[in-house]
Amino acid sequence: MLILAGVSLNAIIGDNGIITKAQEANVQNSIASLEEFLQLKYTENYEKMAEYKSKIEGLTNVCSDYFYIPSKEGIGGLRYVIDSDGHALYLIKKSGLPEDIKEGLIGGDAGEGTYTDYQSLNDVYGVTSNLKVYYCSKGADSMKGLAKESLDKDNPERTVFESTSSMGKNLQHYDTNGDGIINAEESKNVTELTITNDSGITSLSDLYNLTSLKELILDGTILNDLNGIDKCSQLNYVYFKNYSTDDIAIKDYSALNGVKNLTYLYFYNSSNKQIRDLCESIRDTDFAKLEYLRVMGYYDDFALEEKRHDMRYRVRR
Repeated sequence: MLILAGVSLNAIIGDNGIITKAQEANVQNSIASLEEFLQLKYTENYEKMAEYKSKIEGLTNVCSDYFYIPSKEGIGGLRYVIDSDGHALYLIKKSGLPEDIKEGLIGGDAGEGTYTDYQSLNDVYGVTSNLKVYYCSKGADSMKGLAKESLDKDNPERTVFESTSSMGKNLQHYDTNGDGIINAEESKNVTELTITNDSGITSLSDLYNLTSLKELILDGTILNDLNGIDKCSQLNYVYFKNYSTDDIAIKDYSALNGVKNLTYLYFYNSSNKQIRDLCESIRDTDFAKLEYLRVMGYYDDFALEEKRHDMRYRVRR
């Protein structure tokens, strides 16, 4: 009986089960209907499309409400999203579609609708330059409708940072061509970044360009907030260093809440105020992937002497 029950369950909910196949068919139907809709819109606006280099470039301009466009969301100047492999992703913003099309789609809500949800292809529909539609439930490896090799490539020579900018100066050793710019191909090599208090960087808003960034160290950098850190989908290690006085400070840590892959969170030589500000900003956040928290700092023992205070935690779940 147990064997029969196991076989029956597998036939229903297994990888090749009835439910799985039905869900697969529904996704394929959604892909087909969305592709048909976009092709129709292109045909309806054919005369307007002549000035654009590709079908998708035309549609993202003429029917922009249908797409997640970073520049419209206040993120940089691009009309597409770049992933860590250097793909140019033209992604559907489901909420902007007509009701009849939207209601017929399975999924496509893009998680919480953040930049990192789109960049990591979390429950999104995408469109290639020739209007072929695909769907990803969780990353490019879950792609349905097309092979990952069909995705459009970002221009590897596209300028990401000028050498004269504050961030460009900080990354100048990645300028392998020696041409005074950090291009798209070179920016993919940035997996670790240290920003010091003399770097001239006063905002992290440009970090969305560093699609491969995994480790970030802020060494006494004075910032109003951490806005931009939440746009780094690969980031899992953040280290705050040398914030022992109130005049060297980060005023708002709340953007840290958006770092979904945060695994390591370290503080070194931080004041009590900085730790309190951090706790106030992130107290309601569930860091599902956080494994290590380390706080090392100084405290004043009744103003008699300065002692080192070292707390190390292994977060267990």
